[in-house]
Amino acid sequence: MAWVKNVVPNEPLTVAVDAKTSCQGLGTDGQPVQLLTVLVHNLKLVLAQWSVHGEKTNEPNVLKNHLAELTTQFPLLKLITGDAIYAQRPLAEALLDENCDYLVQIKGNQAAVQDAVVNSLGTAHERKPAAQTAEKKGTPWIGVGSGLI
Repeated sequence: MAWVKNVVPNEPLTVAVDAKTSCQGLGTDGQPVQLLTVLVHNLKLVLAQWSVHGEKTNEPNVLKNHLAELTTQFPLLKLITGDAIYAQRPLAEALLDENCDYLVQIKGNQAAVQDAVVNSLGTAHERKPAAQTAEKKGTPWIGVGSGLI
């Protein structure tokens, strides 16, 4: 961790979170290993990984459970990006409590998720979410965030 802290620049960090399942790597129960990874894109550096199945929960809850630890180790962590699974109120509230901004990508084919995000986060802290619609590989998507980005 000391080496990682020396490599990470002394400026605000943007990280991406995502979980991947390793079909080749099996846990002690014989099931594929699923890890939630926190990645700094511009450094091509993984800051942290946690087992999703090991905590017997889902991806957003694993991130929420380790968020304070992550922001303590990397206090310059200011923006977390993720896909639609991270668009959940408990995680959004935890991110705001940790003074982290977040950006969640929701594809146009996830209309129910889009509506839920707009309805549940649209009035957060009496601010409308910043939203942008664009075409990406032929699929419209909407990005929703909070904070001063």
